[in-house]
Amino acid sequence: DGFMRFGWHADGDEIAIYDRTMWASREIYETQEARVRLADLEPVSVDIRFHQGGHYFVIDGDFEPGRVTGRTRVVRPGQEAVNHAIDTPLPDGAILRASFFILAAALPMEIGDEVSFRWYAPLGNSTADVTLSAVEAVQVETPAGRFATYRIEQRGGTPANDIFIDRETGRIVRIDIGGQPMRFVAPVLVG
Repeated sequence: DGFMRFGWHADGDEIAIYDRTMWASREIYETQEARVRLADLEPVSVDIRFHQGGHYFVIDGDFEPGRVTGRTRVVRPGQEAVNHAIDTPLPDGAILRASFFILAAALPMEIGDEVSFRWYAPLGNSTADVTLSAVEAVQVETPAGRFATYRIEQRGGTPANDIFIDRETGRIVRIDIGGQPMRFVAPVLVG
């Protein structure tokens, strides 16, 4: 019923993050481009276009230490667009919500390991305390093959996610979205 194309790559002293997600039956389509510092995942910028039904939101955020500024533009058919300023304080060490997938894949977690952090979620212009926990080893089947994975639970923040990391390569091969009938699976592994 849809797809998620999520990835990241190093670009100088930053990481460029991208997301293209569509959920056809709910008429949801999201594009996201974000940048974080390579050294510590400190947010630099985020640009999101989120469509739901006939309306969409455009979020343009820029980060400086302790603050995110920018604007959200709300566009609805037959109505004038509405702009809302973003000027939100951020606690020290807060990461961009999209960065937690990088953490889940990059951290050398073993069963029982747990890491906590605070994320900033641009769609809600809010922060939340979040925990990643390696809870079990499990075999998962995807169109890309069968994988021996660690199931990493992300709790706190909305929505919760279960992220399945291939133990051999460290790649994300499945993501289950908590509270939604939604699962993303690796169709094929690239690169």
